[in-house]
Amino acid sequence: MGKKDKPAMIDAVLVNALIEARIAARNAKDFAESDRLRAEIVAQGVVLMDAKDPVTGEFSSTWRPMDAAPKDKRGGAGNTKV
Repeated sequence: MGKKDKPAMIDAVLVNALIEARIAARNAKDFAESDRLRAEIVAQGVVLMDAKDPVTGEFSSTWRPMDAAPKDKRGGAGNTKV
C-alpha cells in the first residue's frame, strides 16, 4: 500500500493577516487589491467565505482548510472568523 500524501500545513496567522488586509482594502474600495489578496488567501489552501454581520452589517470573512469537512449547500461552515 502506498503512503497517503499529507496536506501542507496552513499558516493560520498568515491567512488571518491576509484576510485583515483584504478587509481593509475592501473598506478603502480598493477592489483590485482585495481580489489579489483573495487569490493569495485561496493559494494558501483555504476556502474563504464572506458574509455581512446581521446585526452590524459589517463585512466579515471566515475560512476553513480546503480538505476539511464536506460542504453544505451554502459552501461549508467556517471555522475562523476575522
